[in-house]
Amino acid sequence: MRVGELKTDRSVTIGGVTLIPVARISTYSKVHKENAIFIGSKTPVVLVVLAPGSTKVLEMDGEEVPPDEIPGLKEVIAEMQDRMSARSVEDER
Repeated sequence: MRVGELKTDRSVTIGGVTLIPVARISTYSKVHKENAIFIGSKTPVVLVVLAPGSTKVLEMDGEEVPPDEIPGLKEVIAEMQDRMSARSVEDER
């Protein structure tokens, strides 16, 4: 069973502010002889708000939380920021 992998969904950018939903993906599979079972779930965790000069992380109830509080989130945010900066470099060309 793979539990708790954080993944980003499609981001939305409005007026220079980017909203990135982050969900926890859990999967389970079992194969026995001729039978197989596959189960998966996707649970929303936080909304990351990237604005020029600031990054905020909001729980589903709207409460702000530090990125350190959610294991693996800092890496996800860094990856998204890298992708966004690479996209902006391509747009400038």
